Amino acid sequence: MHIRGVNEVVVKKGLYPLSYPQQGVWYLEKMYPSTNMANISATLKFETNLDIDAANKALNHAIKTNEALRLRVTEIDGEPSQYISDFEPARYDFYDFSDKNIT
Repeated sequence: MHIRGVNEVVVKKGLYPLSYPQQGVWYLEKMYPSTNMANISATLKFETNLDIDAANKALNHAIKTNEALRLRVTEIDGEPSQYISDFEPARYDFYDFSDKNIT
């Protein structure tokens, strides 16, 4: 498909402009590529055994039902746009640190 300009494909392809805060993150990512500076991470400590299959199901359900978790950014002619990706179930990695003394 030949894309002539962002404005022409916004409606057709479900592309939307970035908000001002999103543009700020996009510009920082452009200035410092491959740094993952916009990633948010967390660690969870469970006091009991975790059902890994149930946790994977819950994560997939949350991503499937929350479009904000499926936002993607693309660039057309040097201009960023965002779209909502299709849901694809995934199997998430699990790292067991139960034998480590982590506080």
